[in-house]
This record gives sequence, structure tokens and C-alpha cells, in this order.
Amino acid sequence: MSATQKKMYYSPNMFQSYGEPEIRAVTEILKATPEEQQKIIEKFEKRVSELFNAKYGVFVNSGSSANLIACMCADFKPGDEVITPACTFPTTVSPIIFLGATPIFCDIDAGRYVPSIQQVMEKVTPKTKAVLIPDLVGDKFDFIGLRKALGEQYKHVILIEDACDTITTCDAEFATVSFYASHVISAGGCGGMVFTNNYDDYQKLLKMRNDSLDFTAPYYCAEFGYKNSLRFEQFKECRMQNFEHYWMRLGNSTFYELPLNHEALWLSMALICKSHRYEIVEQLEARGIQTRLCMAGNILRQPFYAKMFPNIDPATFVNTEKVFAGGILIGLHQGLSSDDIDWICDQLEELSKKYEN
Repeated sequence: MSATQKKMYYSPNMFQSYGEPEIRAVTEILKATPEEQQKIIEKFEKRVSELFNAKYGVFVNSGSSANLIACMCADFKPGDEVITPACTFPTTVSPIIFLGATPIFCDIDAGRYVPSIQQVMEKVTPKTKAVLIPDLVGDKFDFIGLRKALGEQYKHVILIEDACDTITTCDAEFATVSFYASHVISAGGCGGMVFTNNYDDYQKLLKMRNDSLDFTAPYYCAEFGYKNSLRFEQFKECRMQNFEHYWMRLGNSTFYELPLNHEALWLSMALICKSHRYEIVEQLEARGIQTRLCMAGNILRQPFYAKMFPNIDPATFVNTEKVFAGGILIGLHQGLSSDDIDWICDQLEELSKKYEN
């Protein structure tokens, strides 16, 4: 990295995603009474529920906790089967295992980071209790289409949308989101929320948050998150413009495979390298371009899960394997300008020429 070239962070750095409004708001409410604290949390819940087009939202301490409490509310039990992709994030799968249910893995669709409806339906049996799918890296699964495909025969199947990587609409019985610092909306570094349109489930979620494993989150994080959420449209527009900019520069590449969903609100730019992923990551980092691998990749190749599911061949999940072998994530957030994206693409194009053959 040259002395004049700034570091291209994978996620918003420092004041790229927050500023004086959030800082001032948190400072002003630190002496809030318990009653005022509760109102602050409820204000944030109402705001983000509206963004998700959901009736009810329950603020918890992380997106991982949101996934767990949603699965608890869905009453997962030993013997239940839960369909979920092999290309995933660990805390999408871990609540299924923690509650004694059995994950039934499916592949993702080509050019996507979520399964097709057909890939899910191929796994549905009378034992299926739920379908839990992450909108991985921000890609969006068609839960409305899946509900139609399930029909009357499988109307009992519970749908759970792990939307921790994005902001979208709640198209399932439950949806979750994370406010971790790298995500679209931040709540000061922690926090998540679970959504439902069912009042009885909402009451259960409230009770579980407060009385079971203590999923509560600080009220000052809710205030930070509320103020940050007022920037949502600005953040969304910037991320979507940056996604299209990457596509304009790299869309015709024969070396990098770009995601196909142009309607999604992406967490980061997901690329699949044709080869030499390790060397490309190493050289991007050396040039000041921060990278991440694509979540767990194929989770069945991670040591813990490989031991837990020794009879499942990870190689059978063909599209997931491509992500595991060649997937990388780079920034497309609001802290990156058009010139920044061009410079990143210049480096990617140079490296593709080096390793194309």
C-alpha cells in the first residue's frame, strides 16, 4: 500500500457509519430512568419493525441471540428436522443443534448465496419442522414463493428468515437482524432483533427475552441504533450504487463470478475467484484492501461440523463448494467512494490477469 493510498476497509470504519447524532443521543440518555429506558427500546423496536414491514420486533443482545430465541419460540425439539443451507453462518445452524433438532442441509443456487425453492422442496419430508435460511451476505431468499410451494400438505412448516446481513421485509413467521458494527444499521457494536406478525409469538418472545437465558440488550444501544436507523436510506442508496459499480467494472470478467441478485441490499461484495484465492487475498491485503472469506463457506468442511455429520459428503453441495474454495468478501459500504471502488477493481483486474491461466 502506498503512503498516499488509504486502507479500504471491509466494513465501515469509525465515523463512516455514525457521528455526532448518535454520540449526542447516547450521552443525553445515560441518566434515563428504568421507565424511560424501556420507552427507548420500544421506540427502536417500532422503527426497525417498520423497516422490515413487520408488526412486532423484540430487541435482543445480538443477531445470534435473535436466531436462537426465534428457534426457541418455534419450539424446536429432538427429532425435528430443520432445512438449512450448507453455505451459511455458524450461528444460523448452531441454534438448531443447541435445541436438539436435526439440520437437513441443502445446496445454494448457482450465482446466488441462497437456495432455490426447488432445492429446499427436495429436502421436505413429513418430519420437517421448519426451514431456516440466511439471506447470506444480503442475498434474499424467496420465502413467499416457498410458502406457496409448501401448499396445504406442509402448511405446518415454520419459516424463519435469518436476515442478519441485510435489511429486508419479514416474509416468514420469524425474521432476525443483527446490528453488529459491519452491518447496514449499527447499534453501537452489539444488538439484534427478532420480528413476527403474530401477537402470541410476540408475547412469547418478550417473555423469553426477559425471563429465560437473558437476551436483553442495553437501552443506550437502542438509542444509538434508532439514530443510526435514520440514516438507512442514505446507507442503502450508497451500498446499492457501489454494488452496481462493481458489476460495471467486473461483470464481464471470466475470472470472478459476481452475485446475480441486483435487488438485494448487500452486506459486502461477494466474489468467487476462479483460482488462487489464497494468493489473491494475500495480495489484496498487502495493498490495503481488507477482505473476508465468505462466512463459513461449506459449513460441513469446518472441523466441528465435519465431526458432527461424518456421513454427509460436503462435495455433494456443488455450488456451496465453489464458495468455499473461491469466495471472498470486500467492502461496498457507504465509507467507500466511486474512486475507491475503481481502485479496488483495478487491483482485482490486475490480479485476474496474473492468475487467469
